[in-house]
Amino acid sequence: MNKFPAKQQSISGRKDSPPSHATLMKHLVEIKERPAHYLIQRKIYLTTCELDKLLTLKKNGEKFYAVMSHLPKLESLQLCHWVLFAIIGYLQDAIDMPLIIQTFNERSQFWNDLKGVIAMGLDVNKTFIYKYNDFSFMGQDFDQKIIRVEKCVTFNSVSSQYLLMPCAVDHDPYFRMFRNKAPLYGLPECGKINSAFLPPLLDTSVENSAIFLTDTSNQIADKITKYYNSKKQDGVTDSDILYPFLLCFIKGDLERSQDLKTKVIQTVTDVVEQYQSARELVDDKILHQLMEKRFI
Repeated sequence: MNKFPAKQQSISGRKDSPPSHATLMKHLVEIKERPAHYLIQRKIYLTTCELDKLLTLKKNGEKFYAVMSHLPKLESLQLCHWVLFAIIGYLQDAIDMPLIIQTFNERSQFWNDLKGVIAMGLDVNKTFIYKYNDFSFMGQDFDQKIIRVEKCVTFNSVSSQYLLMPCAVDHDPYFRMFRNKAPLYGLPECGKINSAFLPPLLDTSVENSAIFLTDTSNQIADKITKYYNSKKQDGVTDSDILYPFLLCFIKGDLERSQDLKTKVIQTVTDVVEQYQSARELVDDKILHQLMEKRFI
């Protein structure tokens, strides 16, 4: 299988280093009895601290769950969100991982935003979404833990973390801060799985040049044609940029000799159109099921 560029595969200065990639791959195959997701094989998901322990919990029949503290707005969904939810959906299938999403979204847009996320391929039976101010279903013990952690986090420690939601490698400090607090209360440290950044495909200096999951096929082709930034003036070739970008979306092997720009337009269009078709199938019954208080 094609490898992702090595320069994207590490985060320096981490004390909580994950197990070796080979060990992680071996454990995933043992559990699911099939190859791991291509995003993990290529180390696009690279810092899997505590994920090996999560697999051990699965093998031992113990309970665990994943948490997301943000529900992206429909109009802001981009290709990077697709990569994120692709791996979450895989873990829901591979290790029966329940997912809990806390949302701060305004009521007027909430249903559209919810449809946008579910269309990414999440397992409705293993996903629960709740509003940020509703903890009634979790009981008093959960409220007390929140208050205890809140009291030990200073303004300086929070303000020094400039990121708002866990996603790619730059969000690592946010989780490390809270991981450091868990042992104070005899709680297990949360695990984390970070993705590498998508290779910079378009010229980010141009407003509205990003590709959104609501774009039409014509908009996608137009943006890539107009705003693709080859950076050849810096000695970087099309292959250096387009090849690793495609590795994030194509499962099979990819030849560098192909017309990569045309391949990018085709691939991105296919991903976005498949997503949009899936979104049309999400109805109100599914949305209400996601917010129903139940065991997952």
